[in-house]
Amino acid sequence: HLPASGIPFTIGTLVAERTLYFTSVGYCVLFGYVAVKVYTHIYVISRVFVSALLVVFLGLLIMQTITRNEDWQSDETLFRSAVEVCSNSSKMHQQLGQVYQSQGKHDIAIKHFEISKAIDPSFCAIDLNIGTHYSYIGDLEKAVTYFRQNLNCIYSMEKSLMTLVSIYESLLQAEPKNIRLNVDIAEIFETVESLEQSSIYYREAGVLSLHNGLYENA
Repeated sequence: HLPASGIPFTIGTLVAERTLYFTSVGYCVLFGYVAVKVYTHIYVISRVFVSALLVVFLGLLIMQTITRNEDWQSDETLFRSAVEVCSNSSKMHQQLGQVYQSQGKHDIAIKHFEISKAIDPSFCAIDLNIGTHYSYIGDLEKAVTYFRQNLNCIYSMEKSLMTLVSIYESLLQAEPKNIRLNVDIAEIFETVESLEQSSIYYREAGVLSLHNGLYENA
């Protein structure tokens, strides 16, 4: 299990059941080997007792598997069970929030996103989820605020940038001579070090300022 544990090096994902399936084969082989050795070196009466213990042990594992299968019925049941076990996991609350968001249950989704952010303020990817939430419910101002915060997050900045560009392009189509909008999108590109794109909008903002007599702004 050591390579999948995330201890010697980061594996880039959660230590979940899927990362332990294959590695558990070694334990099964070892357990079987030890069981055979013990079974062949004990008396007949003891063999009956050991066999009974094995049957009980396997029965418990079967029951646990059946119970766990219920958790895997859907994304919602899976992440609900994960939150119950790991209630202080920022990632699990984010995942469950995303499930509710995809179902259109935005009130429940935002609660889990806010819990996620409260548990781990350094978990920057959550800003994308919160921004998406406010975008869905039509609060564009808050959505833009969180998307812009997320531009400093290497894990999800590309999605936030694409969303912000789409938002501002739509706004500029409606108000092409809006100086503030041009400055905002210029600042967005500057944040992600896309200086060529940034200069285009800064230049447009400067030209508009000159046309409107706002020489200091230009």
